[in-house]
Amino acid sequence: LGAKVNSRFAAELSDTVDDFYYMERLDLNGNYFGPKGCLAVLKIVQCQQRLKALDMTGCGLDDIVVNELVEVLQDHPLLRDVVLVDNPDISVFSGKPLARVVKLNVNVIRLDVSGTHVGENVATVLQRACDKNKAAMEAYFSDDWFRMKDMFLGLDVDGSGWVNMKNLVGSVVYPLVQEKLEERIAVMKPKRREDNCIDVTTFMELSYLNFKNKHEITVFSEESRDAAYDVIVGNWASLMKAIEKAGAKCSKIGSLPHREQAFTDAQSAAIATKAVELQVKKTEEDGDPAQDPVDVSAYCLREAIKQVDIPLSPTSPAGKRRQSFLHEVKQKRFAMPPSLVRAVVTFFEGAPPQGLYASKVLGATFETDFEVLKMSLLAKQFKRFSIPQDLTLLTLEEVVNLFDEYYDVIRVPKQLRSADVQKMIDA
Repeated sequence: LGAKVNSRFAAELSDTVDDFYYMERLDLNGNYFGPKGCLAVLKIVQCQQRLKALDMTGCGLDDIVVNELVEVLQDHPLLRDVVLVDNPDISVFSGKPLARVVKLNVNVIRLDVSGTHVGENVATVLQRACDKNKAAMEAYFSDDWFRMKDMFLGLDVDGSGWVNMKNLVGSVVYPLVQEKLEERIAVMKPKRREDNCIDVTTFMELSYLNFKNKHEITVFSEESRDAAYDVIVGNWASLMKAIEKAGAKCSKIGSLPHREQAFTDAQSAAIATKAVELQVKKTEEDGDPAQDPVDVSAYCLREAIKQVDIPLSPTSPAGKRRQSFLHEVKQKRFAMPPSLVRAVVTFFEGAPPQGLYASKVLGATFETDFEVLKMSLLAKQFKRFSIPQDLTLLTLEEVVNLFDEYYDVIRVPKQLRSADVQKMIDA
């Protein structure tokens, strides 16, 4: 290649052969090689198949070197972090090859071209492509019960209900996700048979970050208080008091279980005032006779809650529940209240270890004093993913996590009478 030896770089190289074999990062930041020297370095990158990160900041790359780098990068099995910062001889002509290689090699999640002349537009395109690759990796394993169940059934080729751990790891198409899975296996030390096979519950614990195990489910189900229901009852009490104070009533308050935040007395007063105002206006618009006292409808009360400016409180939903498989696992969360989890646990009492058929679970009724779960919505998802209800067994852990994931979709509030509401308040 006609390249001269970079003495600074040569001095940093190890004399141990094994060091090269296990090298995962090549940091050349600040070592100027020039185009010919960079071409020589790329031979190292091409030979080292374990390399994951390459930093060639200020190394003197030009468009010719970039074209060679693209050839190396598009077939490299692990390289995912490439830094080409402060190489001004890289021009806009390198934009298309770089954009193409990020699409071809979906493992690349970082390609930094700051301080080059590829242009802002190209840099933006590269960043978006890298972000897309990263998003696909994050979503490969996710808190999506039906996707993970479908993946397990695809790996369970003989229909035995068991999947070989080696086959599971080998099936992952992204090296970074594969590494994260191996790390989780090493940390969690999951139960497996002598032939290195795992069941669906163990698979879910590895792939579904918010998957609650049997112990966590049992402990949660034994909690005596349902925080969400306490908020509902507290809001009913506060609103009824405020509405009565406004000289009105709300006979349908039991059909509006508001759990998103706990109202203060001042907020309830503002809601009551607005609700009475809306009800009076609606009565006039409908041409109905004036009410005495005004009976606020559930619709007007709901609209009043929307119109009154109420900041979110700590009891409000935490937002997005799904976590990234590439990042540190945060604390697991339950969306369902303990009483509903308890209902599922009770339903599974006496069930065989392998679980119950999906058809039996979906045909059952799970309810509390406040709400009922609508199983027909889940049945549609089973059909969508072509999961046979009569042949598919579900464990307790699977059902709790499935219901918990879809809780906000399948829960249907009961239409309670005002007398029932008052009993709950008095209790």
